[in-house]
Amino acid sequence: MSDTFSIASAARALDGAISRMVHDLVAPAPPPGQEWTAAAAKFRAVRERTIELIRDLTQEQADFSPAPNSWSAGQITDHLLLSEKLYRTQCQDLIALARQERKPTSS
Repeated sequence: MSDTFSIASAARALDGAISRMVHDLVAPAPPPGQEWTAAAAKFRAVRERTIELIRDLTQEQADFSPAPNSWSAGQITDHLLLSEKLYRTQCQDLIALARQERKPTSS
């Protein structure tokens, strides 16, 4: 039971960290001279911490679902890492545009 609790707690903590970083990214622009690269570094740090937390899980632990219609630790981790990759890519694209003194275009 404690393994399940710690995995779920870790997943909630990671989700919260990603949510806070996304909030930071949509906040008003930083003062001139500051880059968004710090935000990208936060995403990398969260990704590394996520991988560190799940590295030693067995397949059985990763596949365990605490209740019917509940995500397993593996599914939660996959979701978090895919979301992080999406946001990190978008941030890097925005940084590149800012360095070129261009603005994003709407689709």
